[in-house]
Formats: sequence, structure tokens, C-alpha cells
Amino acid sequence: MKISLNWIGDYVDHDDLAPQDLADLLTVRTAEVEAVHEVTNHADQAVVARVTDVRVLGERTVVAVDDGLRRHRDVDCPAGAAVGDLVAYVPVLGTVCAPRDIGLGADDRVLRVPAGSALGAPLSRWIPTRDVLLEVDNKSLTHRPDLWGHYGFAREVAAVLGRPLRELAVTDLAEFDELPPVELHNDVGEDCPVVTALAVDVAAVRGTPLLVLARLSLMDVLPRGLATDISNYVLWELGQPTQFYDQSAVDSLRIAHAGELPQLRTSDGETRLLKPDDVVVFNGGHPVGLAGIMGVADASTTGLLLESATFRAARIRRTAGRLNLRTDAAQRYEKSLPPAMTRVAAARAFTLLAEAGANPVPRSRHTVVGDLDDQPRPLRVSVTRAADLAGIPLDHSRIAEVLTPLGFGTTVDGDDLVVAIPPFRSRRDIAIPHDIVEEVLRIIGYDQVPPRLPTATLEPAPLAKPVLFEHRARRVLVYSHDHTEVQTYLWGDDTWHAALGYDAAAGLRVRNPVAPERARLRMTLLPNLFKATAENLAHHDEVSLFEVGRVLVPGTPAHREARRLGAVSALVSTDPQWHLRKVRTAVEDVVRAIGRPPVRAEVSAPALPWEGTTVDLFDASGPIGRMGLLAAPLAAVVAPRKQVVWFELDLDALDGDRYPGSWSTPVSNHPQSIQDFSLLWPVERGFAALQEVLGRFTHPLVRGVQFVDVYSGLPDGMSSHTFRYWISAADRTLDAADLAGFRAALLAHLDTHGIALR
Repeated sequence: MKISLNWIGDYVDHDDLAPQDLADLLTVRTAEVEAVHEVTNHADQAVVARVTDVRVLGERTVVAVDDGLRRHRDVDCPAGAAVGDLVAYVPVLGTVCAPRDIGLGADDRVLRVPAGSALGAPLSRWIPTRDVLLEVDNKSLTHRPDLWGHYGFAREVAAVLGRPLRELAVTDLAEFDELPPVELHNDVGEDCPVVTALAVDVAAVRGTPLLVLARLSLMDVLPRGLATDISNYVLWELGQPTQFYDQSAVDSLRIAHAGELPQLRTSDGETRLLKPDDVVVFNGGHPVGLAGIMGVADASTTGLLLESATFRAARIRRTAGRLNLRTDAAQRYEKSLPPAMTRVAAARAFTLLAEAGANPVPRSRHTVVGDLDDQPRPLRVSVTRAADLAGIPLDHSRIAEVLTPLGFGTTVDGDDLVVAIPPFRSRRDIAIPHDIVEEVLRIIGYDQVPPRLPTATLEPAPLAKPVLFEHRARRVLVYSHDHTEVQTYLWGDDTWHAALGYDAAAGLRVRNPVAPERARLRMTLLPNLFKATAENLAHHDEVSLFEVGRVLVPGTPAHREARRLGAVSALVSTDPQWHLRKVRTAVEDVVRAIGRPPVRAEVSAPALPWEGTTVDLFDASGPIGRMGLLAAPLAAVVAPRKQVVWFELDLDALDGDRYPGSWSTPVSNHPQSIQDFSLLWPVERGFAALQEVLGRFTHPLVRGVQFVDVYSGLPDGMSSHTFRYWISAADRTLDAADLAGFRAALLAHLDTHGIALR
């Protein structure tokens, strides 16, 4: 946003301060000034002249002008001049000029001078030839709609410099209260908190005051006639948009949603496609403006209807963004303008009409529909608390001294200060005591707050065991077992569930799901993991995935949230026993890393569609999960031509030591002997029973036992399990007698339990 220092100077003296110094002060006190630009024009080269004759020669227009000293004939002139017009004439060039010819914006139409201007007077009498523009970062003004106009910035400059602020010249609209109201309706409720209107008759005025034209040109605003120019001037001065309508065509206003109105042709000549909830200004049933954004025509008659309103920021932002129509008015409405400024803007516009010589005569009272919210809002602030928050000494008088120039009122009430928030400050900007402390600090200067480190007692943060155990499980599966972690959604997919034959109807239903088929929260991690496996197998030959996540377990009276670890291993394998052992080793390593006792498995009946050969997993405290082979009917769905093993652990049941004790066995100085034994065992009795029998064998030479392999292709329901024993002595090398003694002891133990060697 651009700020003219000359314009600011109308209300506060700052000429003794260098522009860059003022910009730096505003940056640290109010809003970031991104650049400082000095601008000049050639208004001193042009004088006022009257057109006495006009001739059109082909594409040229030449005129005769009188500058008060002599007449000039055959003067080049932009099109549009008429006999009797007061125009800007450049004697050294012998031309009637347009604003752009003397450095006043981009307008190339003839520059008319208001009636009553003295012939021969240089334009610099009304237009300063030099100004400085501050370029302010818009993002730093988002919460301050009062700063989207020059008067708001003048108030800030006055407060920062500690200088008086000159009052804005406005008409007292209460003088018109005896006049009849304008017919005014608001059908959109909160989309338009307040709308106001004032009917005015004006004298025919051909030219806009030169100073108004010059200042608008600095804001890159083209002149469009007195009424529209004054409306734009008020916008840039106060930040409050207004709109003039031709009262011969618009005698009442109704703010309503577009409804079935399909489109609207705005004043820029473009046709805008509307949506039913867009807000439109109507005269009866005829649309006359896109509310808060753009009207349909500029007013140029002597009967004017002035509208000033506020609209809901979100509604204007949505419409303007969709139509790519970011006007100056829309930018300001998007900042939640205070309703009270609608009356101030109307009063200022009336005054400017008078200053332009338009002799405005009101035909109505200032009609208001809605709440002007124009009374100061009280906010109680503890001075002691304010000083604590600020970090510097503050008392009642110091706070009042800072707030008063900003337009706030203050009243002492014990330790508290009751602050009266001015109506021109947005409720979103000032709402709580902390906002008052911020106002005080920014004007005093944050550099006045001594830097001081906070005092606090430092204590080690407690370690969350569940999170610690989850991290251990991840490390084991990733680094030791070549698994990849995935994260799936908290909900399931009904289409995928149907492919698995899985009924998830007991799952908790989401009220507002992302899609109709994804409305049930998951009760197990495995369906989503199976889907992730199927998707990844499209790119890889083998996949091993796991997820640590939460599920909702159905229960009474409510579902219970549970932490789970699920995994799926899809490999190219022809030996399911080998694959099961591989995955079980991963499970055992996870449980061991958490500090739990060894895992025990028991064959279990399948309960869910994906459960083929299935076992329940236990440790010393009870059940901890399940694992098994993917049921054959689902192999074609999840992993064609692959063998799939899954497991799911209940992490809430795995509560181990935060720091499990470490152990080690000294390495013997003497060589070890390795002895392998293949044992015949009935398949129906299960592997766990064989492990239990072997676990009861003890011998002083045994240093370790490891399961090696199994072969199940034997007759009579028998299988062959191979175990490896490491034996050694701590003080000597084993001899033949040692080996024979160990072998005899083991075979005797096996014979006692009916176990034969293969």
C-alpha cells in the first residue's frame, strides 16, 4: 500500500524528519515500510487557461486558449475539450496537457481545472511538485483496517512522534435527522453488518479539485468524474469504501444474495458470472453493484445517492477471489472494517463535495440499517499484570499517556485501568488485555525493553515408555529384519474390505467422512497393510511392511483406543514353515527389545478372513497378539504368486523395563564343539511342546541351543526338527569322553520322553 507524506502532512507535522527516518520509525512501531520513493511532477510548468475555440483537424484537436495574459491559437489538445473549459496549458510547449504529460499518473485525457481558478495561475498553487511515497507491506496491515487510509497512518505518526493530530473535517450528519429516510433494506443478515445511505443534490461541477486528482494519481487511480473521484479519495483517506449512485436511476437500495441472477455487468465493462450466495446491491429488482467490490456505473448527475456499508470479510474475499477482481474496495472489506467508519466516510464525502464547490444539499437523513457499533468498547486491564507482561515498569499514567494519542480513553479503577477502545479499531485487533500491552509496547519501542533471560527450573523431561518401546520396535524391524514402515489412514476402505470378505460394520462411524466408502475407523491394522502390500507388489518382487498405529476396539459402553504393531511379509517362497519362522524371529526380537520374556505360540482357529494357519502369541503375562499365513483364497487378491505371513501385536500389553538389564557370557579360551540332532516328532503335538521338552534338559557343558530346520514330509504324521547344541568347558579342551557323555545324557533325556533320532 502507498502512503503519501504530503497527505499525512495535512494532519500531523513531520517536515523536520527525514522520510527514511520516519519510515524506520513506522517500521518498528506500526507496520513494515518496504521502500521510500521520492516523486516529482511538472505542475509548475502548466497554467490555468480557458478554451475559447475548438477545431477538429482529422485526428488532431486544436484549440484556442486564453491564459489571462494573451490568447494562443492552434494549440494541440487531447480530445474532449469544450469551449469554456478551464484546462491546464503548458506555455513552453504550446499545448493543452493531460495529467500524464506533467507526471500525474497515466490519464491521457484533457486535464480540466475546476471553475473559479484564476487564469494564468500555475497548477503548483494547488498541486505540490514534490512528494514522498512510503510503500507499506500489506501483510503487516491485515489486522489493522484503520491503517488502510492516510488518516489512520497520520494518527500513528502523531502518536509515535508525540505531536498533535489535526481533526478530520467532516459534516455533522445529525443536522439532517429531520429529513425523510432513504428506502434501504438488508436481506443478507450477517453478510452485511450495516448499510447506510444519504441522498444529496449537487450543483453541476465539471472538474475535480486538482489536489484530489493529484493525490489519486499517486495511488494509481484514474479520474472518473467528481462523485467517483471523491469516493476514491475517501477510500484512500479513511480506508472505508463508499459508492455514489445516480439518484435518477437508483432511488432505493436493497442488499441481497444474487440468488437466481446469473450474471452482472460491472462498471469496467466486464460481465461477471455470479453464484447464488454472492452479495449484490439492488435498486428494486435491478442490480446496481457487486457489493463490496464494484458498481455497475459511475454517477455523473446532480442527484446522488451515497452508500456506505460493511460486508463480511470472508464473503467478499471468496467472491473477489473467484472472479479475480481484487479492487481497492475489496481489499479493504477483506480486513473486517469497523461499522462505525461508514458514518465517518459519509460525513467526509459530504464535506469534500462542499469543498469542491458542488454545493451539496441533503435530501434525506443519513439512513442506517444495522448496528453502527460506534460507541467505545470498555476493556479492563490490570496495570500490575500489564507491567509483568511488558517486562518494564508501567503505571496508570504511563499507559494513558501512550494510549490517548491513539484515540483510546482511560479511567483509573484501583489497580485496574478501564480502557475505552475507539470504534475505528477493529474488534479482531483489540479484544483482550494483551492487545493493550502490545499497543503500549510498540509505541514506547520494543528496544526499550531490556533483554533478560527467563528464569526457570530445568528438569529432565520424563521419558514416555510407550513411545520408547515403539521406537525400539521400529529399529528392530527396519535394521535387523529389512522391513519398511508405512503409515495408513485411521479409517478403512469398504471396497477393499469387501474384496477381503471382511465385515467392518462394528467399527465406529465417522460423522463427516472424506468419502462415503471410508466412514469406518479401523479396528485392526491388517486390512490397510494388506492393501499397501498389494500396491507395493506392483513395483517390487518382495515386500515386508509394518505400521505402528492406533485402532478402535469395539466394546461396551464405548470403543477403546489401542496401540498396535502390525506387519505383512510377502516373499517368493515355497516353504511356509521357513517363512513363519523368519517372521516369528522378528516378533521375538521386538519383544526382547522391549524387555519382555520369551514368546510362546499356540495354534489357534482362524477367526478373520485372512487367517489361514494361525497361532496366538503369549509371553509370561498373557496374550500379546496373533500371527499366521495369509488364507489361500485371499492370495490372489493381496499377493498373487507370493507367500504372505502377517502378525499383529498389542503394544499396550507389552509393558517392559524402560532400561532392560544387559547380559553377556564370557568367551571361552577353549574351542567349542557343535552337535546337531534331528528329532522325530508328531506334527499334531506342535512345536511348542517339543521346545518345552528340550528346555527341561540340562548339562554342564551346554552353552547354547538353536533351532535349525524342520522337515514335514515324513509318513505317519511325523516331522523332523533339527536342533544345534554348542558345548564347551571353561577350563579345558573337550575330549572324546566329554562328547560321548554329553551325547549319552541327551539321548537318555529324549528316550524318557519317547523322542527318537531320525
